[in-house]
Amino acid sequence: MLNNRLLKLFTVLCAVAFLDAAYLTFIHYAHLSVVCPVGNGCDIVSQSQYAAIGPVPVALVGVLYFGFLSIAVFFSIKNDKREYLMPAFYLSLFGALGALRFIYLQIFVLHALCPYCLFADTIALVLPLICFKFYKRADNPAIDLHT
Repeated sequence: MLNNRLLKLFTVLCAVAFLDAAYLTFIHYAHLSVVCPVGNGCDIVSQSQYAAIGPVPVALVGVLYFGFLSIAVFFSIKNDKREYLMPAFYLSLFGALGALRFIYLQIFVLHALCPYCLFADTIALVLPLICFKFYKRADNPAIDLHT
């Protein structure tokens, strides 16, 4: 049975990032100002030209991304199907590349940092590392994947 702590950590991080992105999506569609815990970078970032891909806010892409990853790993654990993990793990690599791009834009283009965005970006960068660690452990027959 797939019941690995790394997979559970992966799912929890996705769920937390999902909530973060859902908050930013709500703010976008409600036309509200982001309550930024530090400085005013949140509004600069959320109202920039980089905050949307066409008519779709990047935060909504985050909701879909983290939601899909959470569901895929949850069903993989629940149904004991390791093959459900591969699409999620490959997608996490693309998410990490997107996160690097968004961090770059905040630091070097917008010169403003949004803690909510950076939180989700950091999680997106950690997810492929968890995947790599999981598969590295999974390839070692001496390690029990059921814990």
